[in-house]
Parts: sequence; structure tokens; C-alpha cells
Amino acid sequence: ANAGLVAPEMQVTTSDYAIKMTNDLAGRVYYSYRGGPMEGLDPGVRLITLERWVQMIKPPTGSNTAPAGSIDRLLQRCGELLLGSAIPPALHARIRTRVLSIPANEPLLRVQNVIYLITTSPEYAVQR
Repeated sequence: ANAGLVAPEMQVTTSDYAIKMTNDLAGRVYYSYRGGPMEGLDPGVRLITLERWVQMIKPPTGSNTAPAGSIDRLLQRCGELLLGSAIPPALHARIRTRVLSIPANEPLLRVQNVIYLITTSPEYAVQR
């Protein structure tokens, strides 16, 4: 920084853009999904499909816990799709802790949190 050197990828994302993107992503993840509150309101709204991910971590009938290893598989796959690689260990640990704090009988909310937390992370904003 003292030498006047800057990382160009950090100059592309402004604070205004980061806030706009975060708000847009929250709307898409928490409201604009198939079966969600926005589905019938506006036919022009693009909806995301979360059902496949929900089924991945949904507790089996008669159980109150997600299938063994399913949360880590969800994190791994979302990292590959959204970051283009594995989620860095520190981010993985923070997201996993958050997801496990949500009751297992709310798999949609768990999936939404994984996607939202990845897409609002610095690792997502600045992909190498």
C-alpha cells in the first residue's frame, strides 16, 4: 500500500456495489425461489431452484438430524459452483457453524444460509 500498488480486482467492487449485490442476493435466496413468496407475484421474476439442495440435507422420515456428511457435501458442492474451488477453511468453519445452529427440520433455511453466506463473502466478491 505504501508503494502505491493496488489489487485491481479490489478496485472493481465499490462499497455501493457490494451493498446492492448483498441486498439483491438476499432477495433472490430468501424470496425468489421456486415455491417461495415471489413465485406467483411477478412472472418476470427469475426464480432459483433450491429443492435439490434441500433434499440433500433433509432429515430422513422419523429422524431429527441431517444425513451424515450431508452438510459438508452441501458446502463442498456450493463452494465448487459459487467459488470455483473449495471453500477456504476459515469460511467453511464459519458457515458450517451457522448452518448447524439452524434446526435440522428447517433444511430450506439451512440451504439459504449456505448460499447467502458464500455469495456475500469476500472470497465470492474477489475470485482468483
